[in-house]
Amino acid sequence: MSELGLMPGDRVLCFTDGVVEEHKSGGEEFGEDQLIDCVNQLERTGRGIRAVTRSLSHTLKRARGGQTSDDATLLMAEWRG
Repeated sequence: MSELGLMPGDRVLCFTDGVVEEHKSGGEEFGEDQLIDCVNQLERTGRGIRAVTRSLSHTLKRARGGQTSDDATLLMAEWRG
């Protein structure tokens, strides 16, 4: 078991494996690295948590060509302390 302290404004993203394992037919998996890159790009916009989560969901959908064959659930929480 490990612990991580959160500071006000920190965000935590929880997701199902379908988010990173999904791929277009015959293509590469979306992958954790690409997910991290997307999250980092969206976080730099300074937008609120709802807008970031919605944009991330739309980005994932576009990367899949608008189709999915697996669950793809996202949950983002912000610690406001």
